[in-house]
Amino acid sequence: HSLMKRSAASLFPLMVASKGEEQSQEYAPAGHGLFTYALMSALAPDADRDGDLLVTLREAFNFAMPIVEQLRDKDAGRQTPQMVVPTVVGDLALVGARQQP
Repeated sequence: HSLMKRSAASLFPLMVASKGEEQSQEYAPAGHGLFTYALMSALAPDADRDGDLLVTLREAFNFAMPIVEQLRDKDAGRQTPQMVVPTVVGDLALVGARQQP
């Protein structure tokens, strides 16, 4: 919890793959963690929910959440990614979301 408080106070985002006692799951088809896979998938035009041609940190996180829920191993339990981010930082663009013609 102290890292979460420091994140809010210091204007840096904190994203973690799961909360509390949950296990962060691997995603074998991608060769790495499920949350990492979901975040990488979010760096695409489909994640640009407001249509401004930019994918912000908040948009990427919100895009990744349902991917984690859909692909997680239900037998292994829940995996709930968490993000603590000051408002000004959450609206920073991670990537341009240029649409293909």
